[in-house]
Amino acid sequence: MLSNDCKEKCRDIGMLVENIICMAECYDEPLEKFRKSMFYKPEFEDREKIILDMIETSNRVSEEIKLLSVEDLRKLQDEFGIELIGYTDMLATALRKEPYSNNDVKYKCDAIVSIVLDMVHRELRDDAVYQKLAEGVEHENVQV
Repeated sequence: MLSNDCKEKCRDIGMLVENIICMAECYDEPLEKFRKSMFYKPEFEDREKIILDMIETSNRVSEEIKLLSVEDLRKLQDEFGIELIGYTDMLATALRKEPYSNNDVKYKCDAIVSIVLDMVHRELRDDAVYQKLAEGVEHENVQV
């Protein structure tokens, strides 16, 4: 299947994407409720800064994917039809889209996290499943 080095890097990618999901949650949270939270930081009140931080983290995800071996990326694409770089491009596009759609960003992140988890646990599914996740299509057989 995929190399152990690939799995390690995928864990890092998953953590970065989880960070984007957390920032998206901060973006969505009503400020009054969020100010009482233990995760509150004054810089999170600036919604533009949150988006910029998510874009920066998305760029880091793209850089991490570039560190994966060509063989591992080719296996993903040839055996499962999964183009991991395409999903990060979709995430970057969703982050820069006007008007910003928090749900769209979360869907793209869910798809990337699902791919990464499935890679680590050797349970990769067909690309169509991840495409549905990225589009926000709910399906009874799709679990994140």
